[in-house]
Amino acid sequence: MNMIKTTVYLNAADYRKLKSLAADQRRSAAELVREAVAEYAARATRRRWPQSIGMGDSGVPDLAERYEDMMDGFGRGDGEYGAVAVLGYGECRPRMARGPL
Repeated sequence: MNMIKTTVYLNAADYRKLKSLAADQRRSAAELVREAVAEYAARATRRRWPQSIGMGDSGVPDLAERYEDMMDGFGRGDGEYGAVAVLGYGECRPRMARGPL
């Protein structure tokens, strides 16, 4: 393992706790610090999903499985803008409101 030497300043109470833990576990204080830093770095850099994921509900329980069928012909409709709005379960209507989708 390639390591880089560094200096960390701890307050006296934390240092005493660290030394006591190290003695109890028969490990070095440096080993405990490396472990703590590695765990913190892994937790802090874990990918977080945007809070908006999963907020929407189409009301169509099998949408993910049927999206290709539902989108078949999308954008090739005879509506004024050549687009079709999918309402669910194959129910479609031409989209005329504000231009193309």
